[in-house]
Amino acid sequence: MDKKMFIVDLNTGSYNKSNKGYELYNLEPNKIDGRYYGYVPDADNPNIETLGATKEQKYVDDILVVFVTPVSDNDLNRVVVGYYPSARVHRHKKSGENMGRDFEDYDGSRKIATYSIESDDCVIVNQKNSFIIEINKYNNKFRRQRVYKGTYPKLDEELFAFISNYENSLFDDDNEIQNEIQYVSEASEEEMSNASKRKVEYENLTYGTAVKRNARLSKSAIVKVNYKCEFDENHKTFANVNNFPYMEGHHLIPCTINNAKMVEDKMGCHIDCPENIVSLCPNCHRAIHFGNEKTKFEIITKLYNDRKDKLEKVGIKISLQKLLSLYGVRKR
Repeated sequence: MDKKMFIVDLNTGSYNKSNKGYELYNLEPNKIDGRYYGYVPDADNPNIETLGATKEQKYVDDILVVFVTPVSDNDLNRVVVGYYPSARVHRHKKSGENMGRDFEDYDGSRKIATYSIESDDCVIVNQKNSFIIEINKYNNKFRRQRVYKGTYPKLDEELFAFISNYENSLFDDDNEIQNEIQYVSEASEEEMSNASKRKVEYENLTYGTAVKRNARLSKSAIVKVNYKCEFDENHKTFANVNNFPYMEGHHLIPCTINNAKMVEDKMGCHIDCPENIVSLCPNCHRAIHFGNEKTKFEIITKLYNDRKDKLEKVGIKISLQKLLSLYGVRKR
């Protein structure tokens, strides 16, 4: 993986022994705009020149930020708990005023968490299936809040491999869901009409906890458009087990835990609903996940324009810019 990266060590250091710390919100979507803002101590702020910035730049973009924390009180080895896939890292801390980053510290004082990192997305890693950093393999540099790519080349290699495998496991589970879609019957009218208002539930899959989805809703979305690709109905594919053109169900607002919580908390809706599910040929489905920015932009923009009104009718309001950001695409 050819990407700038650094590790942020959470919940460590002498300050955290008697204070909550400013790291409370690193792995939680911001209540104001749904984005992620990470804290790194200003006294030891990120060295963005190490991350590729010039001396004149105030920030640097497209940085992989990996968050780790001690395994337990008795085990000081570090476990990966999440990561920002493509973050902006600032040279100096930014104020968290009016951003919902207020908190009461242990002594009762009011604090506002500043931030040094911002990201449109955060991947939460299930600790049961996570990567453990055995700190006795490294010198004390690891305990200084952050570790930059290149400090420990072998660790870089292992971390990049873990993240790549972790992301691939997400799609392995998606393959199982797509297979289920081919065999299930369509959703009933009652299931369809109540889908956006039901409570979000979770289930354990290969890589960890995920949003529980109803495959029948995806099947209905595919049948409704007569087994055609909603990006381009001329796209041809092979015959499925029932001799219909094989198509896959895709959640336009990706059905991740973070996105599901954001939409449920802010709009009272479930993103596993017919209005948010589109029928895509396998090529377009992979392209919307793995394509370059231009390809993703074209597919997402068309699907968004076709679905915007339907989403709003059930109470799901999202801008094109926000939707693009969920796929790591900047609006052009």
